[in-house]
Amino acid sequence: MNKILTKDVFTPSSPAKLNYVFRKEVNDQLFDALYTSGKQVVVFGYSGSGKTTLVRNKLDQIYSCYIYSQCIKETSLNSLLLDAFDQLNPFYISEQGNKVTIKITDEIGVKFQNISLALKNENIKENSLKKVRLLPPQLTVQNLAKFIGNIKACWVIDDFHKVRPEEKQKIAQVMKLFKDVSFDYPDTKIITIGAVESAKEIVNYDKELEERLEQIHVPLLSNTELNNIIEKGAKLLNLNFTPTIKNKIISLSNNLGAVCHQLCLNMCLPRGIFQTRDNSFRFENEDLHYTIERYIKSKSGSLSDLFDKITMTKRTRSYENNKIILKAIIDLNLESVSHSEILAKIKESHPSYPQGNLTTYLKKLSNFGIDEEVLYFNNSTNKYSIRNPFFKVFAAMRFHQETSMGNNTFNINVNTGDISIKGNIHIDHADRIKFDIDSIE
Repeated sequence: MNKILTKDVFTPSSPAKLNYVFRKEVNDQLFDALYTSGKQVVVFGYSGSGKTTLVRNKLDQIYSCYIYSQCIKETSLNSLLLDAFDQLNPFYISEQGNKVTIKITDEIGVKFQNISLALKNENIKENSLKKVRLLPPQLTVQNLAKFIGNIKACWVIDDFHKVRPEEKQKIAQVMKLFKDVSFDYPDTKIITIGAVESAKEIVNYDKELEERLEQIHVPLLSNTELNNIIEKGAKLLNLNFTPTIKNKIISLSNNLGAVCHQLCLNMCLPRGIFQTRDNSFRFENEDLHYTIERYIKSKSGSLSDLFDKITMTKRTRSYENNKIILKAIIDLNLESVSHSEILAKIKESHPSYPQGNLTTYLKKLSNFGIDEEVLYFNNSTNKYSIRNPFFKVFAAMRFHQETSMGNNTFNINVNTGDISIKGNIHIDHADRIKFDIDSIE
C-alpha cells in the first residue's frame, strides 16, 4: 500500500486534492462556463462551502496553467495587475546567469519584456508610511489580458468580497475588458471567488456584464458529501470511523467541509497517525471526545473575539439586539429555528420587543462580516441556525457565565443538530477554558 501523509488527506486550511469530493451540479455548471468563450465567472457562497476547492480542482483538469491572486482588505486593482504580471514571468522570461532571454519570441513576448524592465527600474513611490509599486503605463488591462491569453491561461481572483467597494467596481470593469479579448484568446477569462453577495455586487457595478457573467452558487456540503470526505480519507489512510462517530462528526461539521477535515485530522494526530497505516485503526468515542475538547480550546480565542464583537454595542440603544437574538436562539436549543419561534422566545423576557428589530438584525447576523456569518438562513425551510456549532457551545457557555453569579465552573448541555454535548466548563481569571465532555449523545 502506498503511504500517503495524513496532512495531505485531511486539509482544513487548503483546497482538497487527494480527498476531493466531486459535486456534480456545480461541477457541471463550472465546466460549461469555463468552456464557453468570453464567459466570465463568479463563484460565490458561504465561507467553508468549498468554493476554492471546486475551482482549483476543475482548473487543474482544464487548464495547463492559471494565474491565482488572493485579495485582502488593502488589495487594489493596481496591486492585482502587478501580482498577475509577476506570476507571468516564468512563462515569458528565463534567466541564465546575467542574461535574460524571452521564452516566447513574438511581439507579445517583446512587449512583456519591456514592461518587466520598466518595473525593475526603481518604479517605487515612497511616503512616510509605506512603499508602493507604481504601475508602468504599458501595463494596461488589455495588455495583461493578452499576456494571459497568449499562454492559454485564465486568472482567478479569490476572496473578492474582502476588497473595498471602489476597487470592486474597477475589477468588474476589468472583467468586461477580458470579455472583449475573447475573440483572439477564447480560453482567457477571469474567475472571481467570493462570499454570498459577490455575484450581485459585480452585476450592480456593471450591468453590461450580466449576460456574459456565469453566476455559480456553491451550497454548503450535504451530509452525504461530508460522509464521503470521512470515508474517502479513511480508505486512503486505512482507518475505521464507526457509523456513530461518522454521524457525530457530520453533525458537528454543520455542513462545513473545513470543519469536517479539521475534526478528522485532530482525531488522527494524537494517535500518531501521520501517514497510511499498515494495519487498520479503529477510532473509539474517547477519541472524538478528546478531539472536541482540543478543538474548542484551540478556538477559544477567536470564538471569544467573535462573541464580544457580536454583543458589543457602539452606542446606547433600547435593546441589545444581537445579544438578545443570539441568546434566544441558544435558549431554544434546537437545530434550526424560525423567525416566529425566536420572536416568541424573546418576548418571554422582553414583551415589547419590536418584530422589525428581529427582522433587521437576523439579516445582519446572517451576513455579519467578511468571513464571520454567524447565522445560516435555509431558504427551503425558512429557518435559521448558528453557523458554527462550536460557537454555539461557546456562546451558551458565555451566557451561562453571565448569569452564574460569579461561579466560573458549571455544566452545559447544547444541542448541535443531531447530537447533544454535555460537559463541565471552567473559566479561569485569564479567560482560559477547560472543557471536559461527559457525553455526546
